[in-house]
Amino acid sequence: MDGFADWQCRADELETGVDVHIDRLLEIMDPQAGAGDRFDWDEVGRALGFGLPDDYIEFMNAYGAGGIEDYLDIFSPISLGDLGGPYTCILSELGTAASVYMEEAGSRAGGGGNLELIQWGGDFDGNMYCWILMEAGDPWPVAVFNRSAVRWEFYSCGMLDFLVGGISGSLIGARQVLGPIWDNPAPRFFNWKEDLRLRASGVNPWTGGESYTF
Repeated sequence: MDGFADWQCRADELETGVDVHIDRLLEIMDPQAGAGDRFDWDEVGRALGFGLPDDYIEFMNAYGAGGIEDYLDIFSPISLGDLGGPYTCILSELGTAASVYMEEAGSRAGGGGNLELIQWGGDFDGNMYCWILMEAGDPWPVAVFNRSAVRWEFYSCGMLDFLVGGISGSLIGARQVLGPIWDNPAPRFFNWKEDLRLRASGVNPWTGGESYTF
């Protein structure tokens, strides 16, 4: 893969994640009512041009697309706009992270090669949560663009390990990007369907107060 050597040579930026399962995430973050989204993963693979890692598929089955602490949005693989959900998705963001990486790498002495980066999430502060593209199946290493520091941070763990390590506070390197999620004993998650339902009833899911829609 183009640029893989560059990722390896920046090994000092890698954090070692613990090997965890979706059950561990379910223990520390309640999916809330109506969670989980089902997709035809063969169809998703054809739309994207590649299959997605198993831990992401497990997350979609258990939680689906939605938000954590009104801060981090986890993207669906393809748009849910026709169902009233978010249009932003992995498919719609293809190429965005790679472009940002090339721009940042080009500003460094000697450049930074090329990495195939796939964005799976984004947060309130503009940080981009991505994978380094690998073969489908096994968890893919996580790469995060830290917007305030204007740099990429690489993690040797997959998406689930990254979230569990960040929520539990054991993944120290993620503290600068995960904001209110990092070391949070009871993070809240709302699937897009539950978020939509609550807002339609006039309730802001994050504050419990009134939700104004226009």
